[in-house]
Amino acid sequence: MCANRQGRIVHKGFTLIELMIVIAILGILAAIAMPIYTNHTYTSQLARSYSELSGYTRAVEVALATNSLAGIDTDPQGVVGFVDSNLSTTRFDSFETEAESSITATMDGNTGAGIRGTTITLSRSSTGIWTCVVVGAGGGFQENFKPSNCS
Repeated sequence: MCANRQGRIVHKGFTLIELMIVIAILGILAAIAMPIYTNHTYTSQLARSYSELSGYTRAVEVALATNSLAGIDTDPQGVVGFVDSNLSTTRFDSFETEAESSITATMDGNTGAGIRGTTITLSRSSTGIWTCVVVGAGGGFQENFKPSNCS
């Protein structure tokens, strides 16, 4: 508190109601922003896992062309340079037949709870065409989370 020239006491600072209004506004903004942020996080985690799997499709094609694909289902690191992801668990099929020609990532690890259990599967046809299928799980999955190249 300070006294002005007339001897009156002048208060400086904010009143309680002004502070409460600011807190209420921040609370409303946070309530709107958190679901949007969470959805963007889920979308980016699925896109990252899809991107990681897509890189292995090229390595599989090279291994198929050079007949060096034996053992990919048991030792993907040695065959195609597979590196574990902190977002998903990846499984390679043997690629001996068309029915056994896919790479599947199951979202777990550091994945958001809303999409945990979602699978991304890249399947190779006998003509060399790769297709992507995403099967949602986790309770918070939405169709718009899928990467654009996946169904």
